[in-house]
Amino acid sequence: MPLRFPIKFRTWESSRKNIAFPAKSGSKEVLCRLSAEALTQCCGAVAAKPEPAYRAFDCHRAAIERLASRKYDAGQLEADGTVLIGSGDFR
Repeated sequence: MPLRFPIKFRTWESSRKNIAFPAKSGSKEVLCRLSAEALTQCCGAVAAKPEPAYRAFDCHRAAIERLASRKYDAGQLEADGTVLIGSGDFR
């Protein structure tokens, strides 16, 4: 089942240097993350810091959400059940 993104929230996780954003699969909540590497190499963030990361994420949000849904549908989840999008996922 494709992920849905009904809440347009995102947060910078400084300890992981990524952006986390929520998704839904049916009634199940799924946490998705976009790596700092993907933010700088693929989304144009000038630095792996909150404000440039938010701008890059917001500009590319539709593509990022499609990638997250595709990875989720393919069962490509991290051990903790999250979906992690790295720079290699943009190829």
